[in-house]
Amino acid sequence: MDKDTLEQYIITERPTFPDMPLDFPNLFQQKRDQGVTWREIANSVGMTSGQLSGKLTKYKERVKEQMAGSGVA
Repeated sequence: MDKDTLEQYIITERPTFPDMPLDFPNLFQQKRDQGVTWREIANSVGMTSGQLSGKLTKYKERVKEQMAGSGVA
């Protein structure tokens, strides 16, 4: 699955998970609409870019699983 398809799904479907409290769909939306970097987003939520990167990776994996389970991917 390519990055653009995944990001579009996240922005459109806005998947959330109870054990992941960050509003990832909103963060992806900010990045796309405002042109901010992941580093700037990390700073805005009180994390280092490395911490946010790890959380983003886990979130995207969960979204991919959800997409595969619903027949989207």
